[in-house]
Amino acid sequence: MGCATARGSVVFVVLPLVLTSLLLHPSQARYSLSSSSSTSGPSIWGAILDEEPYLPFVGSGIKPSCRSSSSDASGMVTDSWLSSLEASLPTHRPQAYKWGPEMVEDNGGTVLALAGSDYCIIGADTRLSSDYRIRTRNVSRLMEVSSHTYMGMAGSWADSTALRREMAYDLSCFEAKHGRPIGTAALGTFLSNCLYLHRLQPMYALNLVAGLDDKGRGAIYSYDVIGSFNRVAAACCGRGQELMQPVLDQFTTEDRNQSVRQGCVPLSCEEALRVMKDAFLSGAEREISIGDGVEIVVLRKGHRPRVEKLKLPQH
Repeated sequence: MGCATARGSVVFVVLPLVLTSLLLHPSQARYSLSSSSSTSGPSIWGAILDEEPYLPFVGSGIKPSCRSSSSDASGMVTDSWLSSLEASLPTHRPQAYKWGPEMVEDNGGTVLALAGSDYCIIGADTRLSSDYRIRTRNVSRLMEVSSHTYMGMAGSWADSTALRREMAYDLSCFEAKHGRPIGTAALGTFLSNCLYLHRLQPMYALNLVAGLDDKGRGAIYSYDVIGSFNRVAAACCGRGQELMQPVLDQFTTEDRNQSVRQGCVPLSCEEALRVMKDAFLSGAEREISIGDGVEIVVLRKGHRPRVEKLKLPQH
């Protein structure tokens, strides 16, 4: 009686350990219904020390295998049971999302602006391209904020569209709260803050803000992708900046005229409009992403915005 009680106690203690090891470490399990040295029946100690990983099926005299082995071309033995188990388990920890410039597609586009003593002109081409493919020939990169303020966006069309929708919502809230549209100088600071909020994952939208300030003079604000900005007399952003910015630099030298120091070019409105058209025509001859047409908006104090179209070569 005492011997039977002791044997039952051993089985009661060891069996939970065996089952726990099987569930937690299936790749390290070594169980079978091997016979012990005596002929009294299956032995738990034989199941633990056996080399083959068999599951103990009670009531059967055979030893059913829970996996099969095979050898590949190199002669290494592979276990299909372990392979299927490892395939269903995660092989690595989830990685944090990392933004990179290579993830953004540059859709071309060029925006140019000139500011005068009583006017401001902004223009952008209408071609949307991807590498050497033309997506569309008639897209507007200018956003009307008010009758005296416009925004121009080049670069990634996806980021430009997202920024345009975000700005439209925030500006509508501003107008509903204050009862008037936002001013040019205030928009310059607001856009800077908006871009800086996305500094960890910058929006590849190259922006220009053009309009008239409180005194009726032209004002242009140029930005980088994280919101740094400054007020300039003439600016260009986008794919054709390297070609068209030198055309503007001849009119923005501070040594030539005092008006440049005040953020204006020493040109009349018609002269500035002619310079902008010539810059786009020369840029279209040398840059494949510039073409089809140009949308130009002329802002003058006491006048409604005037929109002009310029045809470019469809190369």
